Amino acid sequence: METNPSLYAQASAAAARKDKPAARKLLDRLIFNEPNNEQAWLLLADMVDDINEESDCLQHVLAINPLNPVAQQKYDSLLHHHPNLSKLDPAKTGDYEKARAAAKAAKKAEKAEKTQAAKKKS
Repeated sequence: METNPSLYAQASAAAARKDKPAARKLLDRLIFNEPNNEQAWLLLADMVDDINEESDCLQHVLAINPLNPVAQQKYDSLLHHHPNLSKLDPAKTGDYEKARAAAKAAKKAEKAEKTQAAKKKS
Protein backbone atom coordinates (compact mmCIF):
# COMPACT_ATOMS: atom_id res chain seq x y z
CA MET A 1 0.00 0.00 0.00
CA GLU A 2 1.28 3.47 -0.90
CA THR A 3 1.85 5.98 1.82
CA ASN A 4 -0.08 9.23 1.61
CA PRO A 5 3.09 11.35 1.26
CA SER A 6 3.86 9.19 -1.76
CA LEU A 7 0.41 9.88 -3.22
CA TYR A 8 0.87 13.61 -2.70
CA ALA A 9 4.33 13.50 -4.30
CA GLN A 10 2.94 11.60 -7.27
CA ALA A 11 0.03 14.05 -7.59
CA SER A 12 2.42 17.01 -7.43
CA ALA A 13 4.59 15.44 -10.12
CA ALA A 14 1.54 14.85 -12.33
CA ALA A 15 0.47 18.46 -11.79
CA ALA A 16 3.94 19.67 -12.73
CA ARG A 17 3.67 17.64 -15.96
CA LYS A 18 0.28 19.32 -16.56
CA ASP A 19 -1.36 15.87 -16.36
CA LYS A 20 -4.54 17.02 -14.61
CA PRO A 21 -6.45 13.72 -14.94
CA ALA A 22 -3.64 11.75 -13.25
CA ALA A 23 -3.20 14.40 -10.56
CA ARG A 24 -6.94 14.48 -9.85
CA LYS A 25 -7.13 10.70 -9.60
CA LEU A 26 -4.27 10.62 -7.10
CA LEU A 27 -5.65 13.55 -5.12
CA ASP A 28 -9.09 11.95 -5.00
CA ARG A 29 -7.52 8.83 -3.47
CA LEU A 30 -5.52 10.90 -1.00
CA ILE A 31 -8.50 13.02 0.05
CA PHE A 32 -10.65 9.92 0.45
CA ASN A 33 -8.09 8.61 2.97
CA GLU A 34 -7.29 12.00 4.51
CA PRO A 35 -10.28 14.35 4.11
CA ASN A 36 -8.52 17.06 6.17
CA ASN A 37 -5.37 17.13 4.05
CA GLU A 38 -5.04 20.86 3.49
CA GLN A 39 -2.30 20.63 0.85
CA ALA A 40 -4.19 18.01 -1.17
CA TRP A 41 -7.31 20.19 -1.32
CA LEU A 42 -5.20 23.20 -2.30
CA LEU A 43 -3.51 21.32 -5.13
CA LEU A 44 -6.86 19.91 -6.24
CA ALA A 45 -8.19 23.47 -6.55
CA ASP A 46 -5.54 24.04 -9.24
CA MET A 47 -6.43 20.83 -11.06
CA VAL A 48 -10.14 21.46 -11.60
CA ASP A 49 -11.49 23.39 -14.58
CA ASP A 50 -14.85 24.37 -13.09
CA ILE A 51 -15.02 27.49 -10.90
CA ASN A 52 -17.62 25.87 -8.65
CA GLU A 53 -15.30 22.93 -8.00
CA GLU A 54 -12.38 25.29 -7.44
CA SER A 55 -14.47 27.26 -4.96
CA ASP A 56 -15.46 24.07 -3.17
CA CYS A 57 -11.83 22.92 -2.90
CA LEU A 58 -10.71 26.30 -1.55
CA GLN A 59 -13.56 26.31 0.95
CA HIS A 60 -12.39 22.90 2.17
CA VAL A 61 -8.88 24.31 2.67
CA LEU A 62 -10.27 27.29 4.56
CA ALA A 63 -12.49 25.08 6.70
CA ILE A 64 -9.36 23.13 7.71
CA ASN A 65 -7.19 26.24 8.12
CA PRO A 66 -9.02 29.58 7.88
CA LEU A 67 -5.69 31.43 7.91
CA ASN A 68 -4.14 29.67 4.91
CA PRO A 69 -2.84 32.72 2.99
CA VAL A 70 -2.69 31.00 -0.41
CA ALA A 71 -6.25 29.71 -0.15
CA GLN A 72 -7.46 33.08 1.15
CA GLN A 73 -5.88 34.91 -1.78
CA LYS A 74 -7.17 32.43 -4.37
CA TYR A 75 -10.66 32.36 -2.88
CA ASP A 76 -10.86 36.16 -2.64
CA SER A 77 -9.64 36.46 -6.23
CA LEU A 78 -12.16 33.88 -7.40
CA LEU A 79 -14.99 35.79 -5.72
CA HIS A 80 -13.70 39.07 -7.14
CA HIS A 81 -13.68 37.73 -10.70
CA HIS A 82 -16.94 35.80 -10.28
CA PRO A 83 -19.11 37.87 -7.91
CA ASN A 84 -22.15 35.63 -8.37
CA LEU A 85 -20.15 32.63 -7.20
CA SER A 86 -20.72 33.45 -3.53
CA LYS A 87 -24.46 33.16 -4.16
CA LEU A 88 -24.05 29.53 -5.21
CA ASP A 89 -23.46 28.28 -1.68
CA PRO A 90 -23.96 31.02 0.91
CA ALA A 91 -23.79 28.57 3.81
CA LYS A 92 -20.23 27.58 2.94
CA THR A 93 -19.21 31.16 2.25
CA GLY A 94 -20.73 32.24 5.56
CA ASP A 95 -18.97 29.44 7.40
CA TYR A 96 -15.68 30.48 5.80
CA GLU A 97 -16.09 34.09 6.88
CA LYS A 98 -17.04 33.06 10.42
CA ALA A 99 -14.17 30.60 10.64
CA ARG A 100 -11.72 33.17 9.30
CA ALA A 101 -12.91 35.79 11.81
CA ALA A 102 -12.77 33.30 14.69
CA ALA A 103 -9.26 32.19 13.76
CA LYS A 104 -8.06 35.79 13.56
CA ALA A 105 -9.65 36.58 16.93
CA ALA A 106 -8.02 33.52 18.49
CA LYS A 107 -4.64 34.50 17.07
CA LYS A 108 -5.05 38.06 18.38
CA ALA A 109 -6.03 36.76 21.84
CA GLU A 110 -3.03 34.42 21.88
CA LYS A 111 -0.71 37.29 20.98
CA ALA A 112 -2.23 39.44 23.75
CA GLU A 113 -1.72 36.63 26.28
CA LYS A 114 1.93 36.28 25.27
CA THR A 115 2.44 40.03 25.58
CA GLN A 116 0.89 40.06 29.07
CA ALA A 117 3.00 37.08 30.14
CA ALA A 118 6.14 38.82 28.89
CA LYS A 119 5.23 42.00 30.81
CA LYS A 120 4.70 40.01 34.01
CA LYS A 121 8.17 38.46 33.67
CA SER A 122 9.76 41.91 33.29
